[in-house]
Amino acid sequence: MAPNIEMAFRQLSGTEKTQFINKKIDYASESTIANYVEQYALGVSKYISEATLIAMLSNKGHKGFNGTGGN
Repeated sequence: MAPNIEMAFRQLSGTEKTQFINKKIDYASESTIANYVEQYALGVSKYISEATLIAMLSNKGHKGFNGTGGN
């Protein structure tokens, strides 16, 4: 059944996908959300505070985002 659901989801418009995800977000695992957001990281980042983004990137070990230098 999963392939049928995935096929139906792929056929939804961007707005319909967003509405569906917003309604069902509580049922999704962190890894599922991360996999989805990874595809749209730049679009999602505009809704996250700069401090949160810096903290997230620092925790991932990205150099230059932890206040110790970089570009």
